[in-house]
Amino acid sequence: MDEALATIYTAHVTMNKLRHDAALEPSKFDHAVIFSGALHYQFVDDMPYPFKVNPHFKMWVPVTDNPNCFVIYTPGLKPKLLYYQPVDYWHKVADKPTVRWVEKFDLVMIADPDEAKQHMPKGRIAFIGEWNERFASWGDLTPNPE
Repeated sequence: MDEALATIYTAHVTMNKLRHDAALEPSKFDHAVIFSGALHYQFVDDMPYPFKVNPHFKMWVPVTDNPNCFVIYTPGLKPKLLYYQPVDYWHKVADKPTVRWVEKFDLVMIADPDEAKQHMPKGRIAFIGEWNERFASWGDLTPNPE
């Protein structure tokens, strides 16, 4: 990433923070958790349908091909990126991101989507993305609030 793109991306992340601050404060949420989405498999097959990333997640990070990732944003703090990298000998998994945009996040690698639970912040959380009932035990999450 050249210097001009790095500057533009820094401004982009700053704008995302400001937009989320403006939405979280009046709605009385302490945090936003944005889920990239999950793979869905064909009936009685181990073949997944093509993955389509949550556009709200893609707005934060340029990751379009990796499911089970989360951006955790708390106003005033550096956003956290939970990046899914399973241990898998059969399928090719996403590489750990090393490009310059990663500097804008606290990067945490997770090998299982359920590991994200331990990183959920305390307080009221606006959860943005595809909801799964397993998330209900992860804290005070409100799925896709108005």
